[in-house]
Amino acid sequence: MSVPNDDTATVLVEVPVVKHVDLAGNSSPGLAMVSPRNLLLVAMADVVKGNRYGALAAYDLSTWEPVFLT
Repeated sequence: MSVPNDDTATVLVEVPVVKHVDLAGNSSPGLAMVSPRNLLLVAMADVVKGNRYGALAAYDLSTWEPVFLT
């Protein structure tokens, strides 16, 4: 996909592919793709409730299902 360099550009629509209800309201300060394992790693921080915890979640890139949360 290329981004046009003129005024004909359309607005891209954000489409959530991962919804983890238990983690709603948290910040995701880091993302990493692990291609050999087909995973998306997401570093999370609890910014809503005063940074009480951090977490690492992994999602399957084919199905977007959660693999683990630690």
